[in-house]
Amino acid sequence: MKSSRGHQLLQPYASNASNSTANMHNDYGSVSTSPCPSNGIIKKAAESLGKSSLIAYARPSAGSFAAFLLPQDEFALASATKAISARMWVLKTFASLLNFLKGGKGPADFSTETALAGVLKKSTVVVAPLAENESVSEHTTILRTPSFATRAREFRFLDDALSVTPSAVSSSAQNVAAKMANLRRRSSIVRDKWASKLEFMLAVIGYAVDLGNIWRFPSVCYKHGGGAFLIPYFVMLILGGLPMFYLELALGQYHRSGCISIWQKICPMFKGIGIGICFICTFIACFYNAIIAHAVFFVVGSLKTMSLDVPWKTCNNSWNTPLCTDKTNASEVVAGMRTASEEYYLFNVLQSNKSTGFDDLGGLNWPLAFCLILVFTLVYFALWKGPRSSGKVVWVTATAPYIILTILLIRGLTLPGASKGIEYYLTPRFDKLWETEVWTAAATQIFFSLGPGFGVLLALSSYNEFNNNCHRDAVVTSLINCFTSFFSGFVIFSTLGYMSELTKKPVSEVVGDSENSLIFIVYPQAIATMQYSNVWSVIFFVMLITLGIDSTFAGIEALITGFCDEFPRTIQRKREYFVLIVIILYYFGSLPTVTYGGSFVIPFIDEYGVSLSVLFIVCCEMIAVCWFYGVTRFSEDIRQMLGSYPGLYWRVCWSICPFFIGAIFTMSVYNANFSPMDTGSYVYPKWSVKLGWAMRMLSVASIPVTAIYLFIVAKGSFSERIHALVTPQQRRGSMVPSVHSAGGDYNNQSTVLLASPLATEDNASNSVAHL
Repeated sequence: MKSSRGHQLLQPYASNASNSTANMHNDYGSVSTSPCPSNGIIKKAAESLGKSSLIAYARPSAGSFAAFLLPQDEFALASATKAISARMWVLKTFASLLNFLKGGKGPADFSTETALAGVLKKSTVVVAPLAENESVSEHTTILRTPSFATRAREFRFLDDALSVTPSAVSSSAQNVAAKMANLRRRSSIVRDKWASKLEFMLAVIGYAVDLGNIWRFPSVCYKHGGGAFLIPYFVMLILGGLPMFYLELALGQYHRSGCISIWQKICPMFKGIGIGICFICTFIACFYNAIIAHAVFFVVGSLKTMSLDVPWKTCNNSWNTPLCTDKTNASEVVAGMRTASEEYYLFNVLQSNKSTGFDDLGGLNWPLAFCLILVFTLVYFALWKGPRSSGKVVWVTATAPYIILTILLIRGLTLPGASKGIEYYLTPRFDKLWETEVWTAAATQIFFSLGPGFGVLLALSSYNEFNNNCHRDAVVTSLINCFTSFFSGFVIFSTLGYMSELTKKPVSEVVGDSENSLIFIVYPQAIATMQYSNVWSVIFFVMLITLGIDSTFAGIEALITGFCDEFPRTIQRKREYFVLIVIILYYFGSLPTVTYGGSFVIPFIDEYGVSLSVLFIVCCEMIAVCWFYGVTRFSEDIRQMLGSYPGLYWRVCWSICPFFIGAIFTMSVYNANFSPMDTGSYVYPKWSVKLGWAMRMLSVASIPVTAIYLFIVAKGSFSERIHALVTPQQRRGSMVPSVHSAGGDYNNQSTVLLASPLATEDNASNSVAHL
């Protein structure tokens, strides 16, 4: 609401069967009465409705109006979650408002003024027509039925609000039926919500806490100063990571839209951001699920063994080569030899010896392809019902990793040499703080760890209640994510210290040369030396699966929500089938990652499909929200949700967020290698550079291409088109009234007046439609 003053909240237009026209003036504005609304009166009423909390629709053949007050906290009356007393309070408020609109003074024991001034702050007023044979008492009876509660929920469906110009008042009768049918279809779709706040929190935590927390943070930390790295890490969290995280949660919750349609409500020129996000989500889904499939393969391999030892403990397997060694002491290992765990991963899991490189992927690795089917099957059943299904899955996938991490930490601390690894992990090297590379690494790590810019936070928070405390959610989940990264370092480095003790090598030499090797070669090698190694293997890789699975279905949810919100009539109604189609397409798109040369494809997609692209996308997102939409307007949105403006810290950080992410992007471009990728053991062909940059341009070019397209199809002069592209087309609160009523049929020549309770002067003129 714009103000607590009643006259700024309510300027109603009412009609009754009287033949005279009268005006009542009071602290709440004026109430006009007329026997039958004409187009002129409707247009005048619409102008007064620009700042009101009123939604009205009238049928000329009906002689009077009824008014309904729908507090946001009482939309689910039929769900039996509200007390009877609360329901009766609402009914008393309805009765009071009805009498007020009809010129009465309200019930003697109830203050109309108190109701309007105190209740409308969190309410929406709906003025509905009375059929000729319908009375006010019949409407109040409808309020007690579940059918009206269902209607009330439809009034909150903000995403498909109808917004046309006043010129539409002269619409022909032939368009009435089509427009009303369209309105009926759009109003019948009710947006899903999380069953509980905890489900939302678990979903966000499950998304933010992924495989990167286990394999990336520990290695980045020890490479860039050990314990000293925590200083730039938390500085970057405070200055950029947390504000961006909070911003996306608030945007999604306020506008209740996915990554595509939300930009119409913020800055239409940047609608290409949503398309670019969909490309990035596709690239991630294609390689990330393949990594989870590797973990599934390890679990199956550990369960297949007849003994209590893992199959990579020895070198007497069919996949082993003469260069394999199962010795652990470095003095007993000849240079060029490979450990049993390394050969198991390279020659049994990946079967990379059957491929010569990126230009020769070989055939399909069928065992991994079947593991990938299992992964996508789990993802489908987590997504097919939206929050109703994923909200149940996260109870397992988001909590199990913490239980398993604790078990692995206890086991790791009991191993000899564990203290050596932890000491190496935490020993601060403060001289590293003077290196710009360390600060860049900290900013990059916190950004990719929290994950703003992938559309996931927008999608997940869009299923929240409007008044959910997203500020607290952002702080809590961000801190949990950072704690998990720090905590996982103890789990990993306690085991690396054990391996250092076992192999007589420094900890720095025990760590593999890549992030994948840490969790698929080094840690499995340590597991192989433990008693009941197959049990510990299953525990560890199940943890990796749960860490990865909720992150991957959250990423795919971003794309699905984006398309469902952009095309609600064609996709939202058939969500299960759409999800199935997406999963099938993603599976076939992921097949190159499970070929014999899949180990060359995965890092290529990660490098060219995600890294620089998502940084550019987020940079544009911060510019669109913080500069075009404006921190002031965004702060007002948060005030409407939470009841208070965000503090100075948040507003300052949001103002500098474009500079923050722009600096990261600039440094990443500066450090980018424009020559073929080089992994140390393999150099990609030259033509791969062109392919890689083409992948990058798919998401990056989406923004300017979409902006140019929208400019071309827009109407008006050059300046009018530019103004349209930078002006929010629809603010939250523009509601679609239900056209179904127990009191009558409104299909013919009905007039619908839409007035946003959060409307601004910019869209006040777009609040009337004659259907």
